[in-house]
Amino acid sequence: MVAPSKERGASGAGGARLPLAGLRVLVVDDDRIPRRIAVNAVIAAGGTPVEAADGPTALAIWSSHGLAGAAFDAAVIDFQMPGMD
Repeated sequence: MVAPSKERGASGAGGARLPLAGLRVLVVDDDRIPRRIAVNAVIAAGGTPVEAADGPTALAIWSSHGLAGAAFDAAVIDFQMPGMD
């Protein structure tokens, strides 16, 4: 794993540019295993992931971070979430 960088466009191992460096990414999936895979992919790409296990929690996190001035740059969202349309 590569530790997330706070600088946009930072380099990882071997000087490779990390595409998500400095970006905050909300990862939402009700299934723990795919969620962990997505989180690890975000970290490997230099991003800072925040996890949510369901839609209502994701919406609460999205809203609270936005109001606090720490909005997300991107989100990875499960296509079929129980209880959500």
